[in-house]
Amino acid sequence: MSFLEAVFLGAVQGVTEFLPISSSGHLAIFQNLFHVGAGQNDVLFDVLLHFATLISVFVAYWRDLRDMALELFTMLHLRKRPEGSSGDGLSRRMIWF
Repeated sequence: MSFLEAVFLGAVQGVTEFLPISSSGHLAIFQNLFHVGAGQNDVLFDVLLHFATLISVFVAYWRDLRDMALELFTMLHLRKRPEGSSGDGLSRRMIWF
């Protein structure tokens, strides 16, 4: 698989990841449609694409994830709430969801 083919499949993965349909299916369709990586077993490449997507979600939502983790520790009494703070209702609701 060439570098440009990998970039193309990465772009497909990024665009289709947040659609309510399978991004893995899109990868398979585009690989067969454009004969990208024909005859190769690209399971490792697919796994790496999904891992990169996971990392990008953590980067994009790190503040929300941090706030939710701190609120969870507060709920479990592993962390004291700062003085004068009433807590973060949104983070608490997101944990329950």
